[in-house]
Amino acid sequence: QACLDAIRIAGVQCLRLLHESTALALAWRFETQGFEDSTPIIVAFCSAGHSGLCVAVARYEKGAISILGEAYDRSVSGQRMDKAIIDIFVESLKKQGAPDPLAS
Repeated sequence: QACLDAIRIAGVQCLRLLHESTALALAWRFETQGFEDSTPIIVAFCSAGHSGLCVAVARYEKGAISILGEAYDRSVSGQRMDKAIIDIFVESLKKQGAPDPLAS
């Protein structure tokens, strides 16, 4: 409701409110060439954000899009991936005799 209230306050007419995964699936279909609408296709969309990982699976067939499922995991995030990569580089530097850059 807060989104709809903000839209109304901004003076914008809201035609439809879409979930992020649905909007992504629609955008991908409009921008993607090379497959026939008559041939069903299933596509997985992964979004690795700062605080979590979201995966949505969409099915495209005969001009219709269905979101088959969506999952979100806060234990897999861009922040944690960045930390893992930094830890690997720090260990590599230490093995080469360099001082620990995280110690200062």
